[in-house]
Amino acid sequence: MSSRGFTLVEMLITTSLMTLVAGAIVAALTSGLRVWQRASEAGTATQSALVAFDQLNKDMRSYRRFTLVPFDGAYDAFTMPMVQRSSPDPSASKELGGLTYFLDKRRQALCRSFVPYRLSRRLRPRERCEPVLDHVTRLRFEYFGAEQPEASADWSGSWESGDPPMAVKVSFTVEEPGHRPTSHSWLVSLARPTPPTSPQ
Repeated sequence: MSSRGFTLVEMLITTSLMTLVAGAIVAALTSGLRVWQRASEAGTATQSALVAFDQLNKDMRSYRRFTLVPFDGAYDAFTMPMVQRSSPDPSASKELGGLTYFLDKRRQALCRSFVPYRLSRRLRPRERCEPVLDHVTRLRFEYFGAEQPEASADWSGSWESGDPPMAVKVSFTVEEPGHRPTSHSWLVSLARPTPPTSPQ
């Protein structure tokens, strides 16, 4: 019997098939890697957003009504009464003041700002910024309740009543450099208000 090798045509066909299979495998692996990277990036952004929301939620759920500091809400910021230390020093005494959450557009950050009541006439909340979340390009607050006793409860983009709303919805967009923007939205129910009081 005479042995016969591959012909040129058979080798070309085999090479073409192997190239197609290899290309399909590389494409599948590349696609899977991209999906994993996107999921990882989205997970990191979501974790950062959850940490920021946890801080905001904790503050709002500790709400207590004070006649000197009314609840005041706008579409991009709100201020509520808060009792806390005016400095990080653990030995500092707690003070009544206004706690404000707002968007610093220049820094692209969701900011938390506490201004003691004694300094409220000469210090604006936006002059202080404790960053809660970076790379925030959009921030929106909505308030649920009835500002007037005879009115029906509804959502509003502002809140000017001295009494707090029943709930606040916060929505924001995070856009880190080189990553796709992610949007987040949460609803916070305020603690049941206590009777109005004034600090001793």
